[in-house]
Amino acid sequence: MTTQSTGLKSCLSAVKIANALMSLVIASVFGVLLLASLNCSAPLEPAPGTALLPEDSLAIASILKANKQPWPKTLVPGRNASGRATSLNLSFFGLDTIPPSIGDLTALTGLDLGNNRIHSLPQEVEALTELTYLNLGNNQLASLPDGFRIAHLYYIDLTRNRISALPTNVDVTGLTVLLLDSNLIHSLPPDFKYLQALTTLGLSGNLLDSLPSDINVLGALKRLNVSGNALQTLPPGLMDLQFDYLNVGSNRICFSDATHPDSSDGAMALWLDGVDRDWRATQKCK
Repeated sequence: MTTQSTGLKSCLSAVKIANALMSLVIASVFGVLLLASLNCSAPLEPAPGTALLPEDSLAIASILKANKQPWPKTLVPGRNASGRATSLNLSFFGLDTIPPSIGDLTALTGLDLGNNRIHSLPQEVEALTELTYLNLGNNQLASLPDGFRIAHLYYIDLTRNRISALPTNVDVTGLTVLLLDSNLIHSLPPDFKYLQALTTLGLSGNLLDSLPSDINVLGALKRLNVSGNALQTLPPGLMDLQFDYLNVGSNRICFSDATHPDSSDGAMALWLDGVDRDWRATQKCK
């Protein structure tokens, strides 16, 4: 009887030990899962030494988090004496989306988002009122926010995107360099004439069949590339501009009579021969 009682007690003790071990295992697993959950939901922290104000650090971290990217040690934004981010290079970061929090980086003067997979920009980008340089080249943008307004912007690269139309009611009148090469643009909007500070305009590799008749109002324009479009004519006002570089190659420009300078076609052809000597050999009009 005593032996049976002792055996029963031993069994009960073994069961209690097993239950305790099981509880410990469950608690450990739960702790690991809880920690992982906290790590996933917690905001990303910047790398040590960035010395940015918290609001700018959080804004950049939220951009990275929206794209499931960590804050790499090599990412050290430029900053001013107050700790505000003034330049940010996120090129080749595999970004798909730009969240509205980008509008919190109001001290930025330079922003490089090139060579990513960005499909669109939020309207909040207009809050970057100090921005002067913006690179969005080699992305997947189909459009820009309508009413695009960044008054201090002087350089923007939008090459190699999927833009088919430019926004209207824009306020980038200080723009001096506009690169739109390799997109899907069919025409330029009427507001284009207000970009009178432009010195460089890249429109090669688009779907343009004409240029604005009043393009000569862009009196500061010195460099123009419209090669690789579907242009059949050129506006006479183009001859009013003093170009350092002009490329109208690989279009469909056919002048009815290029030998008589009295005709507008002939005058244009002779003018082109003087400033863009390779244009004839590349035309696809015949």
